[in-house]
Amino acid sequence: MTVRLLRPFDGYQTNAIVTLDAATENALVNQQAATFNTSVGTQIVPNEVFSYFPEERYAQVISGQWTGSPVMFKLRLMGSGTVSLDARDRLGAETIGVQVFSAINATNQIEFPYMGDDAVFFRANFPNTLAVEVLA
Repeated sequence: MTVRLLRPFDGYQTNAIVTLDAATENALVNQQAATFNTSVGTQIVPNEVFSYFPEERYAQVISGQWTGSPVMFKLRLMGSGTVSLDARDRLGAETIGVQVFSAINATNQIEFPYMGDDAVFFRANFPNTLAVEVLA
């Protein structure tokens, strides 16, 4: 089948029309993240060779700046220092110090943060001796 995404998913933008495996499509529709109504949207044709193994995407994190929080993501730490993660929910309530990770001369340290069930934004605070990237 084919679905139209109601929010970004796995690198696809909102309103993208994608064909995924049936279990993923049904789960997205049940979570109200997609709909089977494809009457509007942008048709996306995935590369069949890589459609089940999308390339890893990353984004540099800026210390002290609120960023949209993916449901599940990884952090790559490079350098030395401590990164403290804060979370914000849809109503604007902030939770400070949800997770703290430390790195010493890290070149590719991977962490798996959990921001909480209601988090829609996160903020990372870290020194300039540490670089932080979000991997999705």
